[in-house]
Amino acid sequence: MSYMNQVLLVGHLTRNPECRYTAGGHAVAGFSLALNRNYRDAKGEPREEVCFVEVEAFGELAESLRSYLGKGSMVYVEGRLRTSQWRDKRSGRIRHRLKVAAQRIDFLSPPSRSGTFQDEPPDRP
Repeated sequence: MSYMNQVLLVGHLTRNPECRYTAGGHAVAGFSLALNRNYRDAKGEPREEVCFVEVEAFGELAESLRSYLGKGSMVYVEGRLRTSQWRDKRSGRIRHRLKVAAQRIDFLSPPSRSGTFQDEPPDRP
């Protein structure tokens, strides 16, 4: 039997990407995406649901994020689900976290004059 582990997301960054380097010198960037879903409830009232997803990127992709993305940037992410595991220092329990390991990220927001990304293009003089 074969399995599939693929995620496709479009959302806004909730914070600037945080880039760090492993002991081997490989870049790792992390950020959170907000994914909004608009719908109508049973009474026909408009509602919004927000899902927050943690994303990690590696290597050259991670380094490019730091230069081109910021809080509020809209991105398209292709990747796979990945679970990390650690032992909680206070309780001693094993904890788990599900993240998306990005394999491709497309920048959907145009840059503003300040170099950061925004939803709307800047006004033209």
